[in-house]
Formats: sequence, structure tokens, C-alpha cells
Amino acid sequence: ANAFGLYDVLGNVWEWTCSNYSEDYDGSETRCSEVADASNKAIRGGSYQNRPVVTARFTPQEGERHALRCAVRDYFYPDDRNDILGFRVVRTLQ
Repeated sequence: ANAFGLYDVLGNVWEWTCSNYSEDYDGSETRCSEVADASNKAIRGGSYQNRPVVTARFTPQEGERHALRCAVRDYFYPDDRNDILGFRVVRTLQ
């Protein structure tokens, strides 16, 4: 369990972020994009269709493109809809 007593919080749906996706990810995805546009938006975490594995990416020929882990990133266009995409409601604890 984590500090909040939660177990296994990965794997339901990929989570939308408000950050634009870039292949040149440097770990600084900390701010939302200031402009709402049609750019690819980063998604994180994986969904129920992903399996937990040691490495994050496989070739398409190997059948599994993503691992199920928090650090996995991919993208979708903001208007895309899919049963593997969602969001996590968060709130600051005081």
C-alpha cells in the first residue's frame, strides 16, 4: 500500500494529462499546456489492456507495446475517445 492505504491504482485506464506530448521527454512534465490546442496530449500509466513487465516498450511485432507502470507515456489527440482513456480526480489534502 502507499501512504494513503491504496493498492494497485494502475491499470484501469490510461490517464489524460494536460501536457503536450513530445518524444524528447526530459522528465519535466510538470505544467499544463497554456493553450488548448489540437496537439497530441500525453497520457500516462497504461490500462487494463497492458501487462506489468520489466521494460516499457516492445516492438509491435512482439504484441505488447507498453508496460503497465506510472512512468509509461504515450499520446492521443484531445478529441479521441476510447474505453482505455480516462482521468484521475485529484485533490490537495490539507
